[in-house]
Amino acid sequence: MESQATILVVDDSPENLQVISAVLKEHYKVKVAINGERALALATAAEPPDLILLDVMMPGMDGYEVCSRLKAHPATARIPVLFVSSRDEEEDEARGLSMGAIDYIVKPVRPSIVQARVRNHIELKRSRDLLERLTTQDHLTGISNRRRFDDFLDMEWRRAAREQAPISLIAIDIDHFKAYNDHYGHPGGDQCLIEVARTLATCVTRPCDLVARCGGEEF
Repeated sequence: MESQATILVVDDSPENLQVISAVLKEHYKVKVAINGERALALATAAEPPDLILLDVMMPGMDGYEVCSRLKAHPATARIPVLFVSSRDEEEDEARGLSMGAIDYIVKPVRPSIVQARVRNHIELKRSRDLLERLTTQDHLTGISNRRRFDDFLDMEWRRAAREQAPISLIAIDIDHFKAYNDHYGHPGGDQCLIEVARTLATCVTRPCDLVARCGGEEF
């Protein structure tokens, strides 16, 4: 059975949060945030949302800034953002879409429109996620492959350069793996790689960390 998608609704108005949550809660897990700081915290949590409905006009950090920060962070850059705003000028919508949002809904919201657009974007995200897994997942161990590692390292390197922050990389090679493979055969060697990958994966708990198999017995 396909798991329920999680929707994060961000709005500084409790009434708006209640209205949109009521529209979506029958079919999705709904989380709410009343400001930009809380939205970013929930988006980078251990279980990030599948889609974010984001108000534009909020005190402090507005929706545009929240979207910009989401798209700049490797852990949240791929989460679809759908702006919900009372501002219906063409330039407002154009600005939101140019920042990486996938859609723009004008308030007051119409329940049927919100439901339809959220459903469509969730289906698109699931299709993209499946395609990405097929192209970036190591077929034997199930962890990320070399292609995903290269892309992720480039993205993290750029983020660290922007923020003047350190970046850490651990390279692991299984000693005497050829001798092990020759002795136990390829099925035994494959199982060894699977167990090593599984063990390494259990050590990673933050969304911004990655474990990858770069080739052979190298991780």
